[in-house]
Amino acid sequence: MSERHMQIGEVAERTGLSLRTIRHYEDVGLVVPRPAARAASGCTRSPTSTG
Repeated sequence: MSERHMQIGEVAERTGLSLRTIRHYEDVGLVVPRPAARAASGCTRSPTSTG
């Protein structure tokens, strides 16, 4: 099983959640982006499994 990372906008689009909701989930610990997943631009990339 391979893992790829999505930007937060892609996660929002695929799930139907708002960016604000996803950020809230990050803040309360429901979604934990990998530390290396935050790009220099500040974009969050969330892991997803494919395969």
